[in-house]
Amino acid sequence: MKYAGSPWELGLAETQQALVTNGLRHKIRLQVDGGLKTGLDIIKATILGAESFGFGTAPMVALGCKYLRICHLNNCATGVATQDDTLRREYFKGLPEQVMNFFKGLGEEVRD
Repeated sequence: MKYAGSPWELGLAETQQALVTNGLRHKIRLQVDGGLKTGLDIIKATILGAESFGFGTAPMVALGCKYLRICHLNNCATGVATQDDTLRREYFKGLPEQVMNFFKGLGEEVRD
């Protein structure tokens, strides 16, 4: 099913509003996840009430993922999402430093 969900901004804003209205906000830690790619996304989420953030796609792309959405088929074009040693050895060139650089850049953008 494609395009069935709402943007994370709407869900976060509605959740924040419902929790505050019912006096439950102090009991919950809000985490936003899905589509966070830039420092501006983090700032928006913080303003809307998020206290923690989940990242999935952006760090994978930083590692070299082409985001083809075929992870479950075990034939990832870059070898990231596969258990096949041959594919991983030949195609996966990702390094931890690439993800570290992504998050350093993201942190700098938020601070700016």
